[in-house]
Amino acid sequence: MSDPRPVQLLDLFAALARRAGAAAAVPLHDGSLLYRFREGRRRVEVFHSPWHRPGGSVVRGVEGCFFVRGATDRFAAACLRRLAGARTRFPLSLDPLAVWEDADRPVVLDADFARVHLRRFLDAGRTAWGPFLFAGCDANEDRTVTLVFEGPAGRVDFRVAPSRAAREEGWRRFGPLAVRIAADGRDPAAVGSVARRVETYVYYAFHRAFRPGQPLAAARPEPAHASPNGDVPFRDDPDDRIRQNLDQVPEHAFFLDPFLRRIGTQETLGTLLAADEGLALVVHTDQECTTKLPWLKSCGHLRSLFARLHPLPTHASGREIEWLEPVQAQTIRGDDTVLLRALRRAAGRRKTRIVALMGTCVGDVTGLDYEGLAAAVEREFGKPVVVIGQMLEHFVEMDHTWELLLQIADRRRPPEADRINLVGYAPAESDLADELRGTIPRLGLRLNALLVPSFHSREARDFARAACTVLNPARSSTFEFARAAATFPTMRFHRIPPPFGKSATIAFYRGLAELAGAKDPQAEAEALWAPHEPEFAAWQERARGVRVCFLVRPGDATCLLEPEELHGLDLLRILAEFGFGIDLVVLAGPEGETARSRLERRAAADPLLAETVRTIRRPVREPTAILATLDARLCFSEFPPDRRALEAGKMFFQPRDIQPGLAGTVRSLARLVRLAESAFPGTWCRLRRAGVRHR
Repeated sequence: MSDPRPVQLLDLFAALARRAGAAAAVPLHDGSLLYRFREGRRRVEVFHSPWHRPGGSVVRGVEGCFFVRGATDRFAAACLRRLAGARTRFPLSLDPLAVWEDADRPVVLDADFARVHLRRFLDAGRTAWGPFLFAGCDANEDRTVTLVFEGPAGRVDFRVAPSRAAREEGWRRFGPLAVRIAADGRDPAAVGSVARRVETYVYYAFHRAFRPGQPLAAARPEPAHASPNGDVPFRDDPDDRIRQNLDQVPEHAFFLDPFLRRIGTQETLGTLLAADEGLALVVHTDQECTTKLPWLKSCGHLRSLFARLHPLPTHASGREIEWLEPVQAQTIRGDDTVLLRALRRAAGRRKTRIVALMGTCVGDVTGLDYEGLAAAVEREFGKPVVVIGQMLEHFVEMDHTWELLLQIADRRRPPEADRINLVGYAPAESDLADELRGTIPRLGLRLNALLVPSFHSREARDFARAACTVLNPARSSTFEFARAAATFPTMRFHRIPPPFGKSATIAFYRGLAELAGAKDPQAEAEALWAPHEPEFAAWQERARGVRVCFLVRPGDATCLLEPEELHGLDLLRILAEFGFGIDLVVLAGPEGETARSRLERRAAADPLLAETVRTIRRPVREPTAILATLDARLCFSEFPPDRRALEAGKMFFQPRDIQPGLAGTVRSLARLVRLAESAFPGTWCRLRRAGVRHR
């Protein structure tokens, strides 16, 4: 992963238009590009077909031909000259102008279909068309594949099949393949906009990727899944391979794959599980989905697997979750009797203020009308009933979830200037929450609501009483609040990074003091920190001379460069402030050189990091052998307990060892110092050499 954010394909075409001096560049269904120019008040359109067609104008040095409409001859010639000279570089391995690059390669409809055959146009988890992220490619049992696009605007599935097998209406044909929309969750009223018509780009890409007569094959001669830096594949794995990767760590991986990190840090899930009795949760699933949602019945598996910042919360004792697993006959018939009864029972409880129906693939398979059932129960009981989709591979963004859950907010009460909402910083029952309840009044504010990963229905009801809401911008908890913000037009929304480490904690409280209108926000924040400084300095002295190491694959560098990619943790800055020396071991290769240079630039730009960070280049070899050559005592790993570090004589630490807040910063430093001074790795190695097995 060379960039933490998905590449917006619309932006690539906009950049191409700017290079050509055009107002816009729009891909068309037939594989052509439409450039829009202005000649005075006249609108000029230039169509560029990548293939020669009768009547088209040929431009030297450019493949295909052009058709100009609405321009004078002089301006048309100027447009073609601009297009002939327009060149731009695309990120990743993308090139949306490519034409039949792999047209001689046999086409195989398997889980690697998109990665192999559409690599110039799509990259799973890394490319988006408007609000639709290309989530990946699923192989189906009938020798077809499904391309999945999903996002806050809905989900769109494209079924791809051999052309000769697609005999029904609605298929579009591209060389040996046929494509059609198999599922469309978009709002029909909004589909007309270019940013919502993801099918336009899909058909454009298929025209340019597959030629007539291109052969089809049943299987690939060898796996196309190898990755030079050992990355876990994105979502274009079959389901069984995804489940396998949940319990198997790639050899050189010490950072979670972005996809797995997103599963392990689902704040939607945590919010629903940690809600009080005011939120009634109904889960409609079957035994297959049970294997994909182990956390809803037993949080133990994912709690131990993922190095979350907080344990996965569970609901309070006495609160019930309606868990519906319809029998096979009900599933086949699409019988909604049991589900409707459960929704009525949940809405009928006296304490229930809102009902959340978690729908899964069962509804898609059987054609259940979740929205219709929810609306009927809502009319009957007068309580909001919201539908939240949730599966292991598919996600609901937090802004959309909160738009739904905050339907219970009472907007009739006027906002109070000194009240503030905090979203995404700490569970309601945590050390940081207790600290915030004590420090916020000292800044002249009142804590109105502390939401995510907790959900107290009373606080949600009073959400609109606050004049300001502060959001955690960490990307692992996607708190964009795009829609929710629009429903609270008088409320101010601010984003302040979470308080991990000394400087970030002071900056966090400085930001709150600024919102309170303090004359000297920095002085007030430092006054809050002052009582903790003596203990911090004592532990900091013990940390000096101790080195911490990271084994970094090229794609992992982003976690150290962009705090939002790692729960808001700026690990390099935090550890340097703690007093530790830092060794960054970057695996060799062309991508490794790029990652190393980026890390070196980051260190050079910060005087504190320049003194403490050491970047080391190492060839790709067995991790324990690499770690054994370092004099570091601590090794970062998101896969605890990490035997690779122990066998190299290092103690491991993980994100959860870094706690937020004033006291949490001191506790974090003390814990890391104790881990570094621990004799456990030496004991481990002696026991291993003596032949004692670890259980």
